[in-house]
Amino acid sequence: MSRSRLVYIEASTGRRWDLPALGERLSRPGLEVEFRPIYGFDKSAAVQALCEEGAEALALVFLQECSVYFPGDRSAYQWAYAGWIDQLLAAGWKPVVVTTVPPAANMGAWQNLKNFVKARLLRRESQYEQVVAFNQWLRSLASQRQLPLLDLERVLRLSDHDRHLSPRFDSGDGIHVNAAAYAVLDSTMGEFLDRLLPGR
Repeated sequence: MSRSRLVYIEASTGRRWDLPALGERLSRPGLEVEFRPIYGFDKSAAVQALCEEGAEALALVFLQECSVYFPGDRSAYQWAYAGWIDQLLAAGWKPVVVTTVPPAANMGAWQNLKNFVKARLLRRESQYEQVVAFNQWLRSLASQRQLPLLDLERVLRLSDHDRHLSPRFDSGDGIHVNAAAYAVLDSTMGEFLDRLLPGR
């Protein structure tokens, strides 16, 4: 099997996923996965570092955001994300758009109260509403730019109509996912790579 490299830029989902061992779990010995954790929405430094390193053949760069950074300035978020895609493409990398794992419906009394105040009293988008909207924008971006899309929300959400994180995948804090979710993510990534890198 030929060598192929994945660079995954994110924070909590990637850290607990054990991405460096993904090739072994998927029986893809030529797969090298590097996880670059960035604990904040702004991934500029990680993207710039990759651009300075120079692109490699068959190297995919996955860009994912965590729901903990929402709600925020969604227009600024979209502008920044699209800019990182442009940087990577200009440097010869192959970016992959990755949807944000949605929050669960029940996140505990305090977080639920904060979301209620923002959505109902301050009339702002809730965390859930903004993540759903951001993910829809990511799907449109991938389609418009003809970029590969790894849709984590689709496989982890409760249903097509209720896009909260399914309770069976919730680690207990309403944000992070559990071992059952990572088994699904492994399978999802395997299918994604079979489509994008057949025979590798």
